[in-house]
Amino acid sequence: MNWIFRGFLLSVGFFVLIGIVAFAVLFLLFSSIRWIFTGRKPEIFVVMNAYKQWKQRPIWPQKHNEYRNDDFIEAEVREINHSPDTLHTSKKKD
Repeated sequence: MNWIFRGFLLSVGFFVLIGIVAFAVLFLLFSSIRWIFTGRKPEIFVVMNAYKQWKQRPIWPQKHNEYRNDDFIEAEVREINHSPDTLHTSKKKD
């Protein structure tokens, strides 16, 4: 009885494995055909290239000069005088 159960589980596992492999092959075939007609690479290539670029970047980013000339932004500063005709929400008039 024990060997029948093991054989059954082995056959179920084998069919699941065959199904996964068949799905992967069909997906690869579909992606390759789409690549030929549209020119878009399959997503797996895009993901793997992004992963390779991520692995090749340095672990600790290099420190840049914090005070470069192109980091400054020009701004115009004006003083605002409070006049009686402006609305003030903090002051209440009775």
